[in-house]
Amino acid sequence: MAVFEDLHWIDADTQAFLDRLTESLPTSRLLLAVNYRPEYRHGWGAKPYCTQITIDPLPDESSEELLRALLGSGPDLQPLKRLLVERTEGNPFFLEECVRTLVETGALQGAAGAYRLAQDVGHVQVPPTVRAVLAARIDRLPPGNKRVLQAASAIGKEVPLALLQPVAGLSEEELGQVLKRLQTGEFLDEARLYPEIEYSFRHALTLDVAFGSLVRERRRELDARIVETIERLDPDPSARQVERLAHHSFRGEVWDKALRYSSEAGARAFARSAHEEALHHVDRALEALAQLADAPEQKTLELELVTQRAAALRALRGYAAPEVEKVYLRARELCRDVGDTPDRFRIEWQQMQFFLVRGDLGTASELAGSLLESAERRQDRGLLIDAHLANGMTRFHLADFAAARDHLERGVALYRPEADRPNFFTHGQDPGVFCLAYLAWALWFLGYPDQARARAEMAVGIAQQKAHPFSHVSALTFAARVYQCRRDLEKVRRVAEEIVSLSRDRGFAYYEALGHIHRGWAVVLMEGDEAGCAQLLDGYTALEGTGTVLGLRGALVQLAEACQRLGRVDRALWALDRAETQEQGRGTQCWEAELARLRAELVAEGADRWHRAALETARRQRARSLEPRAALSHAKALRARGRRGEACELLAGVVGAFTEGAETVELREARTFLSAGGG
Repeated sequence: MAVFEDLHWIDADTQAFLDRLTESLPTSRLLLAVNYRPEYRHGWGAKPYCTQITIDPLPDESSEELLRALLGSGPDLQPLKRLLVERTEGNPFFLEECVRTLVETGALQGAAGAYRLAQDVGHVQVPPTVRAVLAARIDRLPPGNKRVLQAASAIGKEVPLALLQPVAGLSEEELGQVLKRLQTGEFLDEARLYPEIEYSFRHALTLDVAFGSLVRERRRELDARIVETIERLDPDPSARQVERLAHHSFRGEVWDKALRYSSEAGARAFARSAHEEALHHVDRALEALAQLADAPEQKTLELELVTQRAAALRALRGYAAPEVEKVYLRARELCRDVGDTPDRFRIEWQQMQFFLVRGDLGTASELAGSLLESAERRQDRGLLIDAHLANGMTRFHLADFAAARDHLERGVALYRPEADRPNFFTHGQDPGVFCLAYLAWALWFLGYPDQARARAEMAVGIAQQKAHPFSHVSALTFAARVYQCRRDLEKVRRVAEEIVSLSRDRGFAYYEALGHIHRGWAVVLMEGDEAGCAQLLDGYTALEGTGTVLGLRGALVQLAEACQRLGRVDRALWALDRAETQEQGRGTQCWEAELARLRAELVAEGADRWHRAALETARRQRARSLEPRAALSHAKALRARGRRGEACELLAGVVGAFTEGAETVELREARTFLSAGGG
């Protein structure tokens, strides 16, 4: 069990450690107890394994009992007790500190539990806040003790002795004596003896007040000294303490080191998919860079950081969020000045995906072509994977599934799972996993449902092995799409629940919305449950809120299917109308045949025309997996009008072309239809 007490203000190192610790809770046997005040803000409350318990102030009788233990039970103390309870409002920490202050100032004399009041209660000064109590206690410390306490507060909640001694500038003997006095005064506690001696603040508020008592110049001096000391004590400080170095170098205004360490800390956070933390460090690096106005290659460095900032925002807010667009405005300015660099390639890749997700397929396709030219000119294997991925994505959503497959297979062929790492700053994911996942989707449309499932599951397996959460949740989302296309409803629900859980924990708004859409769709089709439809709509609204256009049409197709299952024809037609007019026709074109098929099944008149349109579109796009779906729907309509021979002829021609996927829902149903002679 790990315990963190009285959180009020903590430094970036401790916050980063806590975030990493909470991320491990679902897969560990660790019990984490965190005690904090209402003003402390965290992101754990929505986690399913988090339980919050509000601890109210002590009632009057409990406050009386605590004061009886602290002061004693003499009748002359009763007026003082009433005053303390009234002033502290039952806060036990405040009560303890007030009593300690009264003892130190001589207002109380005697021993603990047997004090007597040395002056009239009307002359007793009780500070109005616990901060004031602590500030007064710190001010009464001897100058040497106060300087050590302030130096410790600059280090943080945990204070290693090996770091404190050179920062405080005292001998081992002198520092030992001061630390004993600070322990006696209950400012610090000895927290650890092995492998090195470490002290900690008794209360986080004590740390806050002690640090607040430092003037700015002294703070800067201490933080700069902390950075120098860590670098001197640790031969490779970046290996273990880069977040601490980033924090202190930034606060100490050592701008060159703040730039270096904040950049390294950001990269480390990206590797864990801790995108909020990464964004914090990248923003600090940008602030540091702004202070180094004459730094060499200033614009190149800024473009690198802007690329990272965009990558973090895309993961957290969605690929096409307004905040992401603002970052690209600055990135485009920088690209004009830096020339053809890897960072320019990265930012142009991100811009390609931005326009793609915004539904501007023409601009996205042009950028994808430019990326491929750049990668081929450089003959860089990593850039070639990304370029083929970009072209595979754009061709897929233009419903050119054969070309998409060609590019994606080239990307997969170049991929080395054992060597290639997740591309944190281009698209935030493992490039090969992304290629495999998109390839799975393309293969399904081309009529290879078994190969599609195999590739989707391979992508998930590699992402799990890489232990990179953003790649993992992306691969799971594509697997859910493939299972959705195959009508594997239970698998869709199970995977969607995992997507929602992982995305909520990590703050992946785009993927969490998609997870809700897939789960809601599966619940409705499996159980006919209206609650699933409500979840699907909530997911759609959340997805729209991320700025995306690309995924909305597919979500509306799922909504139309769900409403059809529930018998809500008007609502289903509304979803189809919205899908066909979505952003004046912008967005993916891969669902055109499905839009026509669903309309044919829902309208009272003109169904034949829509059935023919569904089949013609599927054939034109070479979307072979959509053909049996459209043909089966049309065959059922023909059978209802007594045209069984025509229905069987239509369906037999489509089903006979398949070489795999015999167990998929549509092909099983089609064979049953044919074996009954359309009866």
